[in-house]
Amino acid sequence: RGEGALLMGCPVWGKKYLDRFQNYCLPSIVSAKNLGALAGRCHMVLFTDTDSFTRLWGLTKGLEVGGISIQLLLIPSEVMAHVPQGPIKPGDPRELNKYWILGVAGNVLLQMAGRAHMAFHMLQPDHIYAEEYFPNLFALRDVGHEAITQPGISADITTAWKDIEPYRDKK
Repeated sequence: RGEGALLMGCPVWGKKYLDRFQNYCLPSIVSAKNLGALAGRCHMVLFTDTDSFTRLWGLTKGLEVGGISIQLLLIPSEVMAHVPQGPIKPGDPRELNKYWILGVAGNVLLQMAGRAHMAFHMLQPDHIYAEEYFPNLFALRDVGHEAITQPGISADITTAWKDIEPYRDKK
């Protein structure tokens, strides 16, 4: 909590996104320089379903040893029942629900950060961070920037993985 602290988080459930979180996001967060910057000042909040809770807990429990506090929150099964499973065809009315949990989670996380007087960073299970991303993020803040947007490059993993894989930290 408080000045200088960072809250980051996202919803993550299901094998596809747990695999991406495990293979891409987490290794980039725990690179030596990123973990060094986050240690003692980062709180990660992850929203998940009951089927994914145990695996997600196993993936993240080591972060606390590195100085990142973790909070896993269950998305109620009544809410998950409205999330489309499998492919959605264009025109399917369920298509509108595709990203609504992401939007709600983002809103809740932003409010949590504000109430705790923390900076906020919207994490995604398929984000990959440069080795010095978080030290540089804090450095920008330290020179007086009140707000920093989150720029990024979007790519389709099915076509980009061959280019990304050689750079992935496989710890």
